[in-house]
Parts: sequence; structure tokens; C-alpha cells
Amino acid sequence: MPDFSALYKHCKPLKVPFTGLPEELRFTPPSFDLETWQEELEEEKRKINDVTPEIFDGFLDGAQRTVLWDVLETPQGPRIPVYVAHIMVGILWRGPDRKPLLGPTISRYLIVAPFKGMEIEPKEIVQNNPQEVDLEKEDPKLFLQSGRWMVCDITKPFQASNPSSDRLLTGEQLWNEHKIRTRAMGRVALIRQYMELSLIMALRAAQPDALGWLKGLCKVCPVELPAWTNNPFIWVDGPILLTARRRNKLKSLLPSTPSGQEIESVIMGKAVGVVKSHRLRPKKLPEILNLKEGERSTARHLYREVDIRGQSIKDDMDEDDATYPTPHITCYLRLYEEPARGSVYGLVRLDIHRAALGGKGQDPLTDEERANLDRIASGVFRERLPRMLGKRNPIYPLDLLEQSMQASLTPPQVLHQMGK
Repeated sequence: MPDFSALYKHCKPLKVPFTGLPEELRFTPPSFDLETWQEELEEEKRKINDVTPEIFDGFLDGAQRTVLWDVLETPQGPRIPVYVAHIMVGILWRGPDRKPLLGPTISRYLIVAPFKGMEIEPKEIVQNNPQEVDLEKEDPKLFLQSGRWMVCDITKPFQASNPSSDRLLTGEQLWNEHKIRTRAMGRVALIRQYMELSLIMALRAAQPDALGWLKGLCKVCPVELPAWTNNPFIWVDGPILLTARRRNKLKSLLPSTPSGQEIESVIMGKAVGVVKSHRLRPKKLPEILNLKEGERSTARHLYREVDIRGQSIKDDMDEDDATYPTPHITCYLRLYEEPARGSVYGLVRLDIHRAALGGKGQDPLTDEERANLDRIASGVFRERLPRMLGKRNPIYPLDLLEQSMQASLTPPQVLHQMGK
């Protein structure tokens, strides 16, 4: 095998014309193509449209826009794509009068490429002096500080404990443009999810009864709680990804070394993640696809997340790194039954930590936990109205928040020119 490393030092931009289309619009994720370990906790599905619903105080979502920044041509032949992304996360409050109010938002710019694999420094090609960031530290304060640039080196998988040589984007791997793009998009999605998790922590730190190990975040990202509640219940768009390794890192970074259970209970004790893209393939799939409107499937323990906003994290994290330290509860819910049953139309998946159900985490679900799960599912079902024409799965508050953030993201054409 020839030695490529010296040649990548002489990469030259090709100045590829920009089509104006963000990467998020160039890929439609497949359905139910990824497997993970689940354990049944119930025997029968439940009808929840008549259950007293949980009322959500806030809605948290993230928006990202990724474009092809340039393609670096190497003397040996590989043409390596470099991506630039703008990420924004925020909260939409909704008061007792149901009027929406935009809450805190944070944003970051990313430059994404296998820089070490190419043996070049980002500052050699980016004019804006991007901020070097060691993502392995996983400090929540890092993601709460809105800054201009963040370097994302995708030479190795994110959080991989022992990345094997065939998983490093070096040498002949740099000929695989599809693999580079897949890892780049997965990395952008993971960073956005980190920012969402950090914003939840800042929100909990602003509560009057916040524990000492959280209060330091208020100085980094001051968050004002709405006047009508000091302990809001938050709807998160997507899974709440607090893995075993991430929890251990937070314990080592936060003062007074809180216990893992304490971290999870504080962050996820009043939150529900709602997943609209379905990469996880459950057992008894026909039963889930044939749920009627207002029905939820049986609850299952979920031990490992596989997908973030349509991007598989399977190739970017080790098996152990994506494992939940304590099981999450997951179930499916049918919001709409039209145009036909037996499809993913109107189907969502709930991701709920056991602490949000108020039980002790013992199998099977207690009556109290089952009743709380029904209330949360009923609250999600309630948000399907009002219907918005032209939207496939409309959730009105999330749609408002997403439109606001999409309007605030840097336009694709401008993003393509940044740093040049």
C-alpha cells in the first residue's frame, strides 16, 4: 500500500460550484433499517385519546444547515469533501393562555472534514481562524457558548474508545466520499444533540431548587424560566441521548461529583423525546404499523440509541458508547390514521427516561408508571391539533420554533462562502 500521508499535505481546493442545496435536503433516511436491543414491558397496546393529558410548558428543537464548502484535491487522486454547518437550538415556551413565546437560543458554526487524515491544519484553508475544540472533553459549558467556528475533525469516529485502523479516515479510506459524507452528517447531528442536552441542563440550573453541581451553568448561559412555572415539562424533538460514557464524563466535569442517577433524574425527570424519523426496527413491526389513531404500542426498554434526526450514529460511535446507563422507555403512538393504515404516516416514537414516570425502575411497569406513560402519550397526542395543511406530521409549536430557527440560519449560498 502506498504512503498517502505526505501527499495530503498538498491538498488544493477545486472551487466546485455550489448548487444552493443544503445536504439535509439531499438525503431521505430509510425506514426501520437499524436494529437494537429492546425488552417488552407490557402485553397489550393502550388507547390513550381519552386519558387526561400531560401539559407541556416548553418545546425544544434544533435546526441545522450543512453545505458542501469545498472539495480538496490531492496529488494522489482522492477528492475529499469539506462541509460547513450552522446549528441552532432553542426553546419555545407556551403559557397558560397557549400563546407561544420564543425562549433562549444558542448557535455554532462548524467546519467538518478528516483534517488529521489529510495531514493538514484547518487554519491552512479557513480564513476565519476557527476555534480548536477537543470534543472528547464533552464539557456542557462548551456547547452553551455561542461562538463563530468549531472544528470537527472526523478522521476517527466520535467517542470511539479504540477506533480500529479500518474506521479511520486515512489512506485509502479517503477515496470513499460516501463514508466521509455519512460521518460528517452524523457528526453535525451529534453536536446539535449535545447542544440540546446542554440547553436542558442550563434550564434545570435556572430553577430555584437547582442543585449545587448545576448552578455554575447559569453564568455560562443565563436562562429565564417562564413566569408560570419553576419546573417546566419539556418536549424534546428527537431522542434524549444521555449515554453511559457521556454521563461518566459529566460526573468528572461537574463540581461535587453528582451520582449518575441524580444527573439523569434532574435532566430527564420532566422531559419526553418524540422521534418522527424511524430508523429503529422494533419487534412485531406489523402490530406497530397497524396502530389506530390514539393508540400507543406496548412499552419497551430501550438500551441503545441508533438514530438522530435521520442520521445513523452506528458508524460514528462504538457499541458501548451509545448504550444508555439505565433503560429508557420507548413506545409508538399513532397521531393520524389517514390516508391509510399500515404505514408510518402519523406515527411517532416516544423516548422517556424511567425517572419521568415516577417509579423505581423495576420490571414490569407499575400501575403508577403505566398511568403516567399514558398521560404523557395523551399529551403528545393532544398536540396533533390544529392541523396545518401541507404538513406531513404537523406539531404546531415545534413547527413555529423550527420556522423561526430556519429563518435565522445562515442562507446556504452565504454559508458556502464563509471562511474563504
